[in-house]
Amino acid sequence: MSDALTIIIPTYNRCDLLAECLASIEEQSGALIKVLVSDDGPGEDVEAYLKEHFIGVRVIRNPVN
Repeated sequence: MSDALTIIIPTYNRCDLLAECLASIEEQSGALIKVLVSDDGPGEDVEAYLKEHFIGVRVIRNPVN
């Protein structure tokens, strides 16, 4: 059995709060953590932000909220 944990985070134009959330997750230890962010709509370029600041976070981009 694996100790992997997947965390799914929905977001809508809130890179500031998303950064706080992801920083907190990065501080966790003990388990292999996979993070999936659901970008719920147009606005901030969440995917570009994550590629620059949080490598390894997967993004699902929804065209509308």
